[in-house]
Amino acid sequence: MRRDMMTARFKRDNVAALAVVLFFLILATEIFLAVWIPMRLYKDSVFAESVVRIGTMSKFDGLRKDLAQSIKDQTDPAVVTEMKMLQAQLNMLAIYLKSDDRSKRLSAEQVELVRTELENASRQYYRLKRGKSVSSPLKPDITPCIKAIAEGKI
Repeated sequence: MRRDMMTARFKRDNVAALAVVLFFLILATEIFLAVWIPMRLYKDSVFAESVVRIGTMSKFDGLRKDLAQSIKDQTDPAVVTEMKMLQAQLNMLAIYLKSDDRSKRLSAEQVELVRTELENASRQYYRLKRGKSVSSPLKPDITPCIKAIAEGKI
């Protein structure tokens, strides 16, 4: 009986204590992960929105800069006119976005709308940069008018 008290009981108490400590350590780790993972995912989604927002704004500013430079380089008056119209459109959007630092307060849907508008403007810009104008110059046929004046009908 004396031998039983000296050996097995001592080992059982250490093993039991270790088991309890490990149990609470695992429980604390699971609780920590249950709280930390959703917080981390939320922060990552917030950062992802910020990255999209910043990327969109930098592309927006870059397009405005490239457009201003391309207007100086173009010689076709129709293309220059269309580029100026596109530049005016982007400048109005820039005034809206830059006033009161509004770009930082845009919702995800609004950022997506700005990004879509930026893609459309970018497509128009690259088409214009290649010299492809949407408008074509009008060439009216004035011969019937000249004939009517010459014949005295007008």
